[in-house]
Amino acid sequence: MIVSELNEKSPSASFRLVAIAKDEASYIADWIHHHLYFGFDQIHVYVNRTTDNTIAILKEITKRYTGVSFEVVDWIDLCPPRVNSALQQICYAKDLDYARRNNFDYIMFLDIDEFWVPNDFSTRIKEFVQPRVDAFAFNWHCELAQDTPFSPLAENGYYYVHKLCKTLFKTGLNIKNLRVHYPEFGGNVICRDADGNKVKMAENNKQTFIDDLCYPKSAFVVHRMYRSKEEYMATLSRGRPSQKGKLKDNRSGFFAPGMLDNEFITSFPKEHYENYIHSCSHFNRFCNIEQLIIDSKNSTLEKWLFDVSCGFGF
Repeated sequence: MIVSELNEKSPSASFRLVAIAKDEASYIADWIHHHLYFGFDQIHVYVNRTTDNTIAILKEITKRYTGVSFEVVDWIDLCPPRVNSALQQICYAKDLDYARRNNFDYIMFLDIDEFWVPNDFSTRIKEFVQPRVDAFAFNWHCELAQDTPFSPLAENGYYYVHKLCKTLFKTGLNIKNLRVHYPEFGGNVICRDADGNKVKMAENNKQTFIDDLCYPKSAFVVHRMYRSKEEYMATLSRGRPSQKGKLKDNRSGFFAPGMLDNEFITSFPKEHYENYIHSCSHFNRFCNIEQLIIDSKNSTLEKWLFDVSCGFGF
């Protein structure tokens, strides 16, 4: 697939993808390209408290791709703390309302470090989804750290399966609670995992799969929570969208290959992987954002070096 094909419209069901970005300039272009490549029609990014090149990069992308849009939501910070701490849920609820009013068929919410991936690295989201199924819940495949900063998804990567998931669902469903990982549905909703199993959530956490459903499947959400040691440390000091001026508090440690008993390798077909990498390179050139990305990556490494000098390094 070449870059120009990513902007073509499909007459089939429409898919909208939503994310929140805070200082994601080093990664946001790759994330957008990835999901355009795998068939999402529209991608909308809510930008909050960003201090890097995120907005500049988004402006260049949106000039060339009508299916990509963004908005700054710093206005949420004007609300009381009990409200603005729910920034993620506010943005998600706002966008679900938008998707319904604009007749989108499906919606999915991902973070910038989360990538929907088919195991064959070829199947597009519209080819994967079965219309009779109301929702699909995809396991997290947590990617273990790579040696080189800013590496793309690896052709042969090390992962472990996490109980958490992310959910793609029809916009017209009855939603009682728009939770981050797995919504609380009302009525008789048919929800399957990537292999067609009926989704069952753990009794003690309704956003995590039961143990029997935690295994490598035909499609999943790669969670790039480690990337490299340099990026991991820089990310920790960046905090979360719901936080202000704090270390990221939802990480349990740094893991690289060889550190876990349950890790495994996922290998993507070489031809499909090379086509993807080639397309990503074309995308960045076509959007004229290569230098902006380089500048952002340099800033990220400088942030890591500063953290090390302050005693936060490995």
